[in-house]
Amino acid sequence: MAVRKIANVAVIGGGTMGRGITLAFAERGFPVRLIEVNNEARDKAIDYCRKEIETGRAKGRMSEAEAEARVGRISGGIGLAEAAGADLIVEAVFEDMDIKKKVFAELDRIAPKGTIFASNTSNLDINEIASATGGPRR
Repeated sequence: MAVRKIANVAVIGGGTMGRGITLAFAERGFPVRLIEVNNEARDKAIDYCRKEIETGRAKGRMSEAEAEARVGRISGGIGLAEAAGADLIVEAVFEDMDIKKKVFAELDRIAPKGTIFASNTSNLDINEIASATGGPRR
C-alpha cells in the first residue's frame, strides 16, 4: 500500500481530548481545523488552544516565533462539512456509539475516498464504529 501524505488534519470535537489532539498536531507542524457544533463551542476550544500555547511560550518551552506559528496552524470550523478537505480526520466527540457512528457515516458521505478516519474512542468497539462507513479500512 502506498504511503499517504498528510497535508492537513481536521479534529471533530473541541472538548478536552479534541483540544489536546489539536495542539499535538499543531506542535508537529500540521495545519489543523478544530470543528465544533456552534460558534461558542468553537471559539472556546480555539481560545483554550491559544492560551495553552501562550503558557508554553511564557514558560520558555518555545520561542515567540514558534508560538505564533502554532497558533497560525489552528483554525476553527462549524459542522462536519468543514472536515471534507482534510487528509486525516480525527473524531473526538462524546463517548457514545450512536453519536460516533452518525459522525462517521456523515464523514464517509462528504470526505474524499482517500481520507483517513481516526477515532479517539477509549472503550467502544472501533469495528462497530467503522461499520458506519462504506470503507471500514479507512
